[in-house]
Amino acid sequence: WQIEHARLKGLFDLSPIGIALNDFDSGNFIEINDALHKPAGYLKDEFCKLSYWDLTPPEYEEQEAIQLESLKTKGRYGPYEKEYIRKNGSRYPVRLNGIMIKDHKGKQYIWSIVEDISQQRAAEKQLARQQQLLEEMSHQARIGAWELNLEKQRLIWSPITKKIHEVSQKFIPEPDQFLQYYKSGNNQIALEGAVKKCIDTGTPWDLELQLITAKGNTVWVATKGSAEFKDGKCVRLFGSLQDINDRKQAEQVLSNTYKELINAKEAAEAADKAKSDFLATMSHEIRTPMNGVLGMLSLLEKTQLDSSQTRRLSIAKSSAQTLLVLINEILDFSKVDAGKLDLEIIDFDLRSMLGDFSESMAMRAHEKNIELILDVSGVEQSMVRGDPGRLRQIFTNLVGNAIKFTQKGEILIRCKLEQKLDKLQLNAWVEDTGIGIPSDKLDMLFDPFTQIDASTTRRYGGTGLGLAISKKLCQKMAGDISVTSIPNQGSQFYFHIQLEPSQHSKVVLPKSDINNVKILVVDDNQTNRHVLKDQLLLWGARVSETDNGVEALQLCQKAASAGTPYDIAILDMTMPEMDGAELGTRIKGDPELQSIHLVMMTSMGHRGDAKFFSDLGFSAYFPKPVTTDDLFTALAVLFHNEPSPDQEQPILTRHITRSMKTETPRAPQEPVSRWPQHTNILLVEDNAINLEVTKMMLCDLDLTADTAENGLEALKKLKEAENSTPYTLILMDCQMPEMDGYTATREIRQGSAGEIHGKVPIIAMTANAMKGDKEACLECGMNDYISKPVDPEELEAKLIQWLIPNSPSKIQIQ
Repeated sequence: WQIEHARLKGLFDLSPIGIALNDFDSGNFIEINDALHKPAGYLKDEFCKLSYWDLTPPEYEEQEAIQLESLKTKGRYGPYEKEYIRKNGSRYPVRLNGIMIKDHKGKQYIWSIVEDISQQRAAEKQLARQQQLLEEMSHQARIGAWELNLEKQRLIWSPITKKIHEVSQKFIPEPDQFLQYYKSGNNQIALEGAVKKCIDTGTPWDLELQLITAKGNTVWVATKGSAEFKDGKCVRLFGSLQDINDRKQAEQVLSNTYKELINAKEAAEAADKAKSDFLATMSHEIRTPMNGVLGMLSLLEKTQLDSSQTRRLSIAKSSAQTLLVLINEILDFSKVDAGKLDLEIIDFDLRSMLGDFSESMAMRAHEKNIELILDVSGVEQSMVRGDPGRLRQIFTNLVGNAIKFTQKGEILIRCKLEQKLDKLQLNAWVEDTGIGIPSDKLDMLFDPFTQIDASTTRRYGGTGLGLAISKKLCQKMAGDISVTSIPNQGSQFYFHIQLEPSQHSKVVLPKSDINNVKILVVDDNQTNRHVLKDQLLLWGARVSETDNGVEALQLCQKAASAGTPYDIAILDMTMPEMDGAELGTRIKGDPELQSIHLVMMTSMGHRGDAKFFSDLGFSAYFPKPVTTDDLFTALAVLFHNEPSPDQEQPILTRHITRSMKTETPRAPQEPVSRWPQHTNILLVEDNAINLEVTKMMLCDLDLTADTAENGLEALKKLKEAENSTPYTLILMDCQMPEMDGYTATREIRQGSAGEIHGKVPIIAMTANAMKGDKEACLECGMNDYISKPVDPEELEAKLIQWLIPNSPSKIQIQ
């Protein structure tokens, strides 16, 4: 008995369903298991102090009375469902079953099974919600169901299926009506064939067909069907039917719209091609005569002219170059506007590019007595990847405008390079002290063909395209441009573009260690002084500054007396009261200051400056704006490159004989013998003026050329010369009648001009300036590319590159 009691007790305690023993008269709990008290949130001892009336909400009292009456009369109650009250006051659903028992004294008890049905109710609610959602979706999507019982010959349609067929909901379809609503012809044939195949093989169908409703309307439907087999025989077909009439109509509209879009796209592409062809033609037609004008002027410039003729020639050449700049701006804007401008992503030295650019603009600034200052202290990486030509174009537009609209003061070019995830962002500022821009004109400043007013256009000239092109270029390089300005005080243009890191990049530092080298910067221009100081500080030098010669002398004397003399003094030439030359003379004239190495900064360099400053005791000089290369060169001549045996770092050289950056006069023209003995050039050009100009340029280089007016004539001459005097280089125009340069080049490469000419160097000469021109030249087999108007120096460089074996500049273009 004890074993049996223990077994029953274990089952009672471990049961997953709540079990309770209650006193019938009081309702008090006498025995419970864990599955009963845990869902209610009570501890077992707490639960046993309750009666079932404590757990039952008041609204269930009437139902409870009925169940208790059943116990009295039938000895059992349930199953019935009600709610229990948890300890926290919340409710949960339960299902109860119970029986009446009596002890040996006749006392009545209730054994109850109490099942927590919370999860079941939640699942039922979820199922009900899903069923409701499914019905709503079916209604909205107009998807109905159908069933054809082949054994009982009974066809069943769901309410949506009846609605699609436009019959009443009371309508009972007959089996032979399964196919009759479908339009005769291909629709009926397709469905009959699909049904037969499904019955025979079990292959389901999925078709989009038209049916005719009971009201005579034609409706597109998607019908799907499957088969059920029993003992190898098809006994039932079932599936769905969806109204897709709206979709079919929408598809028809979309199809028509798509056709319209295709037509519009083709028209736009045709217009775009026409625009591109027009730009290419205009480029060719404009640049071709410009080549003749500038070429002839360049040749005329080399002849013997008197002063009056030289002046007139200079004016004509300047006007022609100005015209070319305007033409280039208009063509450039047209290319950007037509989406024909591509970027050339290459590795380039950003600091060197900015230095070269600043030096090229210095003359124009100097002519107006404007200080041009370059600050690249924020560019610590040498090499980057991007399009240096387009970047230079942006700077040219901004700095050119700054020079144009500034009458006095200075122009500052400031750059900073920042890491942005895996990219680099170049931030650049061009600040001037010019006429400024009214605030109400700033918004229109980057609009094409716009200047701030008509009088500005008349006074300063220009197309008004430079800033518009610059903005387009910045946006093309994932950046933008903006401006702030105060009238009569100046303007600040800011732009940023995205560049890519270069694998060849390294931190920019002078070759000589200048840590703790003591340097004095003397310049009356505060901006230039601060820029130079900040750069030297970044490289580790100890820098002092002053804006005049008197204070500079005092600083030098004070430092010498304290035993910490300056190692280097960088002096500006043009300063009030005491210029740089006088200051340098007085420093070198003081015995205590003679160890200071002097570096001169001048507004512009002139022939003879090197000797002049050297005689005054200067160790180096450079013209403004100060570039990184200038500083590197100056520091290089002031320092040993290698440390002495007893020192770890290079030291300042105290005894420099003369290591000045002197001017090197241009070497005289090399004799004819510099060209290979059997040089034989073929010039292919259809324009008579350009033909004559190019021949004269070649003549100035002591070269002659045979000529051809088009590709066909060129092939003929090449073939005739194959066995006598083969050509060693071809200058090939691209656009010519009868046969253009591209076709002629392909024919030459394919052997049409003889085997010996199959690999002859071909240099393209093109007046086009459109996207892909260079690529088109190289793709057809040309080796190199010269843009018209042809620059004599560029032509000479190309000829040296391709005619002289082992030329340092010879680079094979792939």
